[in-house]
Amino acid sequence: MDWSYVAGLFDGEGSISFTKTKATVVLRINISASYEPTREALRSFLASRGISTGSYTSKNPHGQSHWLSIHTWEGCRKFCHAVYPYLIEKKRHVEIAFRAFQLRTKIATNDEMFFSHMAEFDALRHELHALANKGKPLTVKWV
Repeated sequence: MDWSYVAGLFDGEGSISFTKTKATVVLRINISASYEPTREALRSFLASRGISTGSYTSKNPHGQSHWLSIHTWEGCRKFCHAVYPYLIEKKRHVEIAFRAFQLRTKIATNDEMFFSHMAEFDALRHELHALANKGKPLTVKWV
C-alpha cells in the first residue's frame, strides 16, 4: 500500500466533514472500507505513519457499512498533505480542509478569536456539503 493507493480509496469512498461542539470544531475524514483485509491494511498503513483511526460500523438497507475515521486535526492534516498530489475527485475537498487548517492555526491560542471565526468554519462546511452533492443545501447556520 502507498499514498497513491490510499488517495484512490479516498477519492472513491472517502469524505471530509466538520461538526461543531460547544467548545470547538471537529474535522473528520472517513473512508468506507467494507472488505476487512483492505480496512486492516489501511489502518496499519496509516498507523505506521502516525495517523490513528477509529473503526466504525453502521447498518444500511444492503447490510452493513464499515469505515475508518481519522478524528484528530493533526491526523487529518498529515493525511491530506500525503494524499493531495494523487487526488482527482476529492482535490477540492482537501483544499477546503487546508483552509480550515490555516484558520485553526490562526486561532488555536485565542478562545475569543475561535468564536469570532465560527462563521468562517461554517462557510467551509457549506462548501464541503455542496461538493458532496448531498441534495438540498444546508440551511442551519452555526452563527
